[in-house]
Amino acid sequence: MRSVVWDIENRVVVPVDNEIEQSKKLTAAILANFHIKYLIEHGQLPPIAPNLSARYSMCGNAICRARGYDISLTDDEQIMYDYLIKSGHFT
Repeated sequence: MRSVVWDIENRVVVPVDNEIEQSKKLTAAILANFHIKYLIEHGQLPPIAPNLSARYSMCGNAICRARGYDISLTDDEQIMYDYLIKSGHFT
């Protein structure tokens, strides 16, 4: 299981390997669980507090247990994924 890591500008960092697309989808699914309402209302992510990393990891673990690692995105997760791609949050 890969963890979600944030740099100081709140840009999502994912592993650069053969599983990068799965990592991006999982990151979008995790963030949608916490921030989709804010994204829809404000058009951007809220500032991400570093102390949320444990909650993100637990959420990611739960998603992987329930849906596997190569997931299909829900509608809300797809909105988050599209935002992360378009806004340049994936590095």
